[in-house]
Amino acid sequence: MTCLLCATAAPTAIVNRIARNDTPQVSVACSRCGFVQVAPMPTAEELREYYRSGAYRADFPPLRSDAEEQAIAEAGARWLVEHLGLKHGDRVHEVGAGFGRVAREMWRAGFDATAWDDDPAMRATWGTGGAQPFTENAHLVYAMQVLEHCPDPIATLREWSGYCRDGGRVHVQVPTLERIYGGPSYFFQKPHVVNFTRRTLTATMLRAGLTDVRTGIMGSVLWATGTVGGEPLSYDEIEAQLGPVDDVPALIAAGTPQPEHAPSVTMAEALAHYDPQPFAALFTWLQEERSEPPPADVRAQMLRLAAELARQRIQLCRIKEAMDAETQRVGDDWHPDAWIWGYRCGQARRLQVDAEAIGAVINNTLVRVGE
Repeated sequence: MTCLLCATAAPTAIVNRIARNDTPQVSVACSRCGFVQVAPMPTAEELREYYRSGAYRADFPPLRSDAEEQAIAEAGARWLVEHLGLKHGDRVHEVGAGFGRVAREMWRAGFDATAWDDDPAMRATWGTGGAQPFTENAHLVYAMQVLEHCPDPIATLREWSGYCRDGGRVHVQVPTLERIYGGPSYFFQKPHVVNFTRRTLTATMLRAGLTDVRTGIMGSVLWATGTVGGEPLSYDEIEAQLGPVDDVPALIAAGTPQPEHAPSVTMAEALAHYDPQPFAALFTWLQEERSEPPPADVRAQMLRLAAELARQRIQLCRIKEAMDAETQRVGDDWHPDAWIWGYRCGQARRLQVDAEAIGAVINNTLVRVGE
């Protein structure tokens, strides 16, 4: 397999096998440059169809309320203006704008803002501001949490650079392997086909022909800004100036929650305590239409099974109580980093759904055995 960054077939190490939503997905790290990509890599058309179909939002619904999402968008727009030194009236274009909140805030702030997203359902929500057809010659093209979705990030950055005037800039924000959130089975996602560190994102920008590349980490988000107008460089030309290769497995291990911080109960663990098989014969007998009382041997079996049912139901109720308490604890565990807070909201939602499912199991074990 050829590395997308260094363009060599260097050996790779598997760094993750199961992504969010229990999705099988293999991510590998290149031994030469440390770049992380999925294997096998989906095609660009497969990914475009994934977003056009609306499947992305079905798989990854928003974890925060509209008010929280709006507050984050307003903060994101302010950050862009303050840190990138934009001037009133500059033409800015957002790629992968989602619901268009940041682009709309840029438009409201007096910038000539345009935006695009491959999901037509998202574009339909934009309304006024940020929805104008995009033309080239932008002062800034920015993409927030988009580049990690692109199967050829170098080519993608070159395409975005083509939207800019000479001296314009490209700004990206991506999740970072240096501060993964929620552990690898949450941090890695089906649509995140590449993952970055400061070193590999800098190299990707330089390989795309961007110059004066600046990077930084805010919370769990890695950002980079580069100026359009340079020549694309090979990895050989930039390798020496990038510093040592990242130890990706160590970075992932450092960001993996320790057992005491993980949810105390999982759905699989809870249902492991429930065995419906002993009740199969009883349920069959009860479903038949009978007018006479059950024979003595069936009645004895019913009483034995009823006792076992009660024991299992008590155990399930205790588990549900523990999951409800865990949901409350995680939901109250606010964090100023929007992405970590989003992860914790997702944890709370998953625990709530699991607890409701266990509640349904409890209800389904209520059986009248009679006299």
